[in-house]
Amino acid sequence: MFTENTGDYGAVITNYGNFMNYPMAVIINSRFENNTITTGTSGGALYNEMFAEMIVEGCTFTNNSVNNIGGAIYTCYESNLTVRNSKFKWNHAENAGGAIHTEYGASTIIDSVFH
Repeated sequence: MFTENTGDYGAVITNYGNFMNYPMAVIINSRFENNTITTGTSGGALYNEMFAEMIVEGCTFTNNSVNNIGGAIYTCYESNLTVRNSKFKWNHAENAGGAIHTEYGASTIIDSVFH
Protein backbone atom coordinates (compact mmCIF):
# COMPACT_ATOMS: atom_id res chain seq x y z
CA MET A 1 0.00 0.00 0.00
CA PHE A 2 1.18 3.50 -0.86
CA THR A 3 -0.28 5.98 1.59
CA GLU A 4 0.15 9.64 2.50
CA ASN A 5 2.91 10.42 0.02
CA THR A 6 3.40 13.94 -1.29
CA GLY A 7 5.19 15.30 -4.32
CA ASP A 8 5.26 17.71 -7.22
CA TYR A 9 4.20 15.30 -10.00
CA GLY A 10 2.92 11.83 -9.20
CA ALA A 11 3.17 11.57 -5.44
CA VAL A 12 3.94 7.84 -5.67
CA ILE A 13 5.22 7.00 -9.18
CA THR A 14 6.42 9.22 -12.02
CA ASN A 15 6.99 7.49 -15.36
CA TYR A 16 8.70 10.00 -17.65
CA GLY A 17 10.20 9.38 -21.07
CA ASN A 18 11.70 11.40 -23.89
CA PHE A 19 12.39 11.06 -27.63
CA MET A 20 15.12 8.46 -26.98
CA ASN A 21 13.63 6.64 -23.99
CA TYR A 22 10.23 4.91 -23.96
CA PRO A 23 9.71 3.66 -20.39
CA MET A 24 6.99 1.24 -19.31
CA ALA A 25 5.56 1.02 -15.79
CA VAL A 26 3.39 -1.94 -14.87
CA ILE A 27 1.52 -1.57 -11.58
CA ILE A 28 -0.45 -4.59 -10.38
CA ASN A 29 -2.63 -5.23 -7.29
CA SER A 30 -1.59 -2.09 -5.44
CA ARG A 31 -3.44 0.37 -3.21
CA PHE A 32 -2.97 4.13 -3.32
CA GLU A 33 -4.56 6.09 -0.46
CA ASN A 34 -4.38 9.70 0.71
CA ASN A 35 -1.56 10.74 -1.62
CA THR A 36 -1.34 14.45 -2.43
CA ILE A 37 0.34 16.79 -4.87
CA THR A 38 1.12 19.91 -2.89
CA THR A 39 3.30 22.16 -5.06
CA GLY A 40 3.11 20.60 -8.53
CA THR A 41 0.06 20.32 -10.70
CA SER A 42 -0.82 16.77 -11.71
CA GLY A 43 -1.22 13.12 -10.76
CA GLY A 44 -2.21 12.64 -7.12
CA ALA A 45 -0.78 9.09 -7.17
CA LEU A 46 0.58 8.34 -10.67
CA TYR A 47 2.11 10.53 -13.37
CA ASN A 48 2.82 9.29 -16.92
CA GLU A 49 4.40 11.65 -19.49
CA MET A 50 6.40 11.91 -22.74
CA PHE A 51 6.19 8.72 -24.80
CA ALA A 52 5.71 6.57 -21.70
CA GLU A 53 3.49 3.52 -21.27
CA MET A 54 1.66 2.73 -18.03
CA ILE A 55 -0.41 -0.35 -17.27
CA VAL A 56 -2.49 -0.37 -14.08
CA GLU A 57 -4.28 -3.58 -13.17
CA GLY A 58 -6.25 -4.63 -10.10
CA CYS A 59 -5.45 -1.43 -8.21
CA THR A 60 -7.48 0.69 -5.79
CA PHE A 61 -7.20 4.48 -5.61
CA THR A 62 -8.86 6.14 -2.62
CA ASN A 63 -8.83 9.78 -1.53
CA ASN A 64 -5.90 10.96 -3.65
CA SER A 65 -5.86 14.66 -4.49
CA VAL A 66 -4.18 17.30 -6.58
CA ASN A 67 -4.40 21.07 -6.85
CA ASN A 68 -4.94 20.99 -10.63
CA ILE A 69 -5.66 17.93 -12.82
CA GLY A 70 -5.67 14.13 -12.45
CA GLY A 71 -6.68 13.36 -8.87
CA ALA A 72 -5.40 9.77 -9.02
CA ILE A 73 -3.68 9.46 -12.42
CA TYR A 74 -2.38 11.98 -14.97
CA THR A 75 -1.11 10.94 -18.42
CA CYS A 76 -0.07 13.20 -21.28
CA TYR A 77 2.16 13.99 -24.29
CA GLU A 78 2.04 10.91 -26.51
CA SER A 79 1.83 8.53 -23.56
CA ASN A 80 -0.43 5.52 -23.29
CA LEU A 81 -2.40 4.40 -20.26
CA THR A 82 -4.26 1.13 -19.73
CA VAL A 83 -6.37 0.69 -16.60
CA ARG A 84 -8.00 -2.67 -16.01
CA ASN A 85 -10.07 -4.07 -13.12
CA SER A 86 -9.35 -1.11 -10.85
CA LYS A 87 -11.38 0.98 -8.40
CA PHE A 88 -11.43 4.73 -7.91
CA LYS A 89 -13.14 6.26 -4.88
CA TRP A 90 -13.14 9.80 -3.46
CA ASN A 91 -10.26 11.11 -5.60
CA HIS A 92 -10.21 14.86 -6.18
CA ALA A 93 -8.76 17.38 -8.63
CA GLU A 94 -9.34 21.11 -8.37
CA ASN A 95 -9.78 21.60 -12.13
CA ALA A 96 -10.25 18.42 -14.19
CA GLY A 97 -10.12 14.64 -14.00
CA GLY A 98 -11.07 13.79 -10.43
CA ALA A 99 -9.88 10.22 -11.00
CA ILE A 100 -7.99 10.27 -14.33
CA HIS A 101 -6.93 13.07 -16.66
CA THR A 102 -5.62 12.21 -20.14
CA GLU A 103 -4.36 14.57 -22.81
CA TYR A 104 -2.42 14.01 -26.05
CA GLY A 105 -2.26 10.23 -25.75
CA ALA A 106 -4.36 7.07 -25.73
CA SER A 107 -6.14 5.73 -22.67
CA THR A 108 -8.01 2.47 -22.36
CA ILE A 109 -10.12 1.77 -19.28
CA ILE A 110 -11.58 -1.71 -18.91
CA ASP A 111 -13.84 -3.20 -16.18
CA SER A 112 -13.09 -0.46 -13.65
CA VAL A 113 -15.35 1.23 -11.09
CA PHE A 114 -15.53 4.96 -10.30
CA HIS A 115 -17.30 6.40 -7.22
